[in-house]
Amino acid sequence: MLKRQQGLTLIEMMIALVLSTLVMGIVISMFTSSIGGHAQAIRTMRLNQDLRIAMDMMVRDIRRAGYWNGSNPASNPHASAISGNIPVGVFGNCVILSYDLDEDGSAGVEEFFGYRLNGDDLETIALNALASGADCSTPAASSWNDLTDEETVTINSLTFVTYPATAASFAAASNRTITITLDGSSSLDANIRTVLTDEVRVRNEL
Repeated sequence: MLKRQQGLTLIEMMIALVLSTLVMGIVISMFTSSIGGHAQAIRTMRLNQDLRIAMDMMVRDIRRAGYWNGSNPASNPHASAISGNIPVGVFGNCVILSYDLDEDGSAGVEEFFGYRLNGDDLETIALNALASGADCSTPAASSWNDLTDEETVTINSLTFVTYPATAASFAAASNRTITITLDGSSSLDANIRTVLTDEVRVRNEL
C-alpha cells in the first residue's frame, strides 16, 4: 500500500528556494534596467530640449541683427551699433548684436542682445546692459544671466564662425553667415551628449 506524502523534504525546499530566488533576481534586474533606461531617456530628452531652445533663441536674434523699421538704410542706427561699426559682432565664444525690437526707429539700450559661454554655462545679456559701440567686454559680469540650468545641462563648447570673417560695412555684414555650434551634455550623466549646429544669415529681409 502506497504511503501518502506528508510534506516536502529539506532538499525539495532548498531547490524551490533557489529557483524562487533566481526568478526574483531576474524580475528585479529587468525592473531596474527598465527604470534606468527610462531615466536616461528623460535626461536625453531634457538635454535636447534645453539645447534646442537655447539654439533657437540665438538663431532668432542673430537673424534679426541690423533690422530697422525705417525707410532710409543710411539712417539705420543698428547698422553700426556694435564695436566695429556692424550690426553683430563675434568676440571669441561670445556674440553681441542689435536690432529694432520695438520698431520705433531708434537704437535703445533694450535693443542690444548677447550670448556667451562662461565656464560650462550658456549666458545671455540682461536688458539695458549695453549701449552703442558695445562688445563682449563692455558689460559687467553681473549683467549676464544663465540661459541654461547648470544642474541639468553642462555646456562643453560654444563657437561662432563667421563667413566672410570680417565686414567693413553694414552692407558687407548683411551678407555674412554665422555658423553656431553648441555642444552640451547632461550634468547628471556625462555620457549623454548632444551637438547642435546651425548656420544663420546675419540680417533678415524684413
